[in-house]
Amino acid sequence: MIRKEASRVSSYIVSVLVVLGISSLACGPEIDEEADEKCERLITQVCEKEASCSFFETQESCESDMRTNLDCGAAVGVSESYDRCLDDVDRSSCSTFGLPASCERVILTQ
Repeated sequence: MIRKEASRVSSYIVSVLVVLGISSLACGPEIDEEADEKCERLITQVCEKEASCSFFETQESCESDMRTNLDCGAAVGVSESYDRCLDDVDRSSCSTFGLPASCERVILTQ
């Protein structure tokens, strides 16, 4: 039961983090060469928090679930609120479900 709930939590988190379907990079943001690393950093930080709040049994299970739903290799950039998102995740309370508003659509993919 915990695994099923954890999977729903990670699906929710990924849906908040990602903006899909940037149709043309000529009309959109320039490709950020570190986008995949930033995506991985965000997964790690979110999962550290999620595991410490007992939303997942382990950080590793959270990261595995998140990577199933979010391909960091497809990341081409991050939104302007990326750094604020990381800070807000660190400061968030375990009593609050979900991610801070600053994390909404923070990972840009092609």
